[in-house]
Amino acid sequence: MRKVQKNCLTLVVDVCNDSLDRFKGVMNMVIRRAGFGGAVRVLVYKCKELDFNKYVRELNSVVANNFSVSVFVYEFDDLNALINELSKNIFSGCDNYSVLSTIDLPTGINYEKMKQ
Repeated sequence: MRKVQKNCLTLVVDVCNDSLDRFKGVMNMVIRRAGFGGAVRVLVYKCKELDFNKYVRELNSVVANNFSVSVFVYEFDDLNALINELSKNIFSGCDNYSVLSTIDLPTGINYEKMKQ
């Protein structure tokens, strides 16, 4: 029996009321990219005006329809706190690990910038 490769991804994404559709699309794409048995850590940088109820509805619609990937969501109002969390490794047993981001991250962080 062949072992399933475990892909672990961290997504850094900014979200505001006018970007909820983009947020949902990026989440779905990253879950597909992680693949069966993978894990996704999502670090959400929220704008101050975010309609939290709409945001949670969009987030739940993505996570609830996912049966193959473990998803861990962390929310931040402060970019420095998000960067500090990014430096922590919560994953174990990963064959591949990568960071994807919709926002610019500091020099020294190895990541793939996602198109908006």
